[in-house]
Amino acid sequence: MIVIIVASDPEIRFLEKQISIEERNFHSGVLFLEGFLAGKKVLVVKSGIGPKKARHAAKQVLKRGVPDGVVSIGAAGAVDPLLKAGSCIVLKEIIRLSKNPGEKDKVFSCDEYLSKKVFECLNQAPFKVVEGIGLTTNLFIHARSEKNRLFEKYTAQGVDMESAALAEVFSPENIPFADLRIITDPAYCDTVDVNRIYLNKRKGVMFVLFYFLKNPCELLRAWRLKTEMKRAGYSIARAAEIIVSSLQ
Repeated sequence: MIVIIVASDPEIRFLEKQISIEERNFHSGVLFLEGFLAGKKVLVVKSGIGPKKARHAAKQVLKRGVPDGVVSIGAAGAVDPLLKAGSCIVLKEIIRLSKNPGEKDKVFSCDEYLSKKVFECLNQAPFKVVEGIGLTTNLFIHARSEKNRLFEKYTAQGVDMESAALAEVFSPENIPFADLRIITDPAYCDTVDVNRIYLNKRKGVMFVLFYFLKNPCELLRAWRLKTEMKRAGYSIARAAEIIVSSLQ
């Protein structure tokens, strides 16, 4: 069985509607949807946002058995200035950026055969697909200056918070792993500071409102990101259907 992993509610919302669900349950806080997509048996998993939750979800998948392959599909920010919102990246390599300056970054390779199949089937569909390198960080990257710095250092295409954590669990088990990322925020402009909003939200809704009142430009950026996440959700559902129908 092929496992499809997404991170968040916007990323799974439209995909869930495409699945003929036979079993819906939670294992240790991780949502599992087992059923049929494109007439074929699949297991769709919502991991939650961030490397810690992604790693935990991957381990829960292994507790259910060894899948035939795992495809992670999700949103990412662009670090490559040539990529626009809606562009799709099939990752060949994932670099987990070190938290500490003295430590080396860790590099993971996606399964060559599975990644090639994902690229080929999407390339024949109405998707703008490129192959590239993905970066994984612990925090949302919102500043244009930081995106530019990452591109100059790594010549990567996208950045997200889950890919390396998933590869770290599945690769040692010799489970074919592929990763598809859909760009929601381009590298040539600042994005809403999701990290700051999250911290304010933990204090209370009023703190979020005050933040937007003090930073009105952030409200427009938040609206743009929400709109692109919704579009990415449509693309994720369509891509998953195409991939599953082609692989099994």
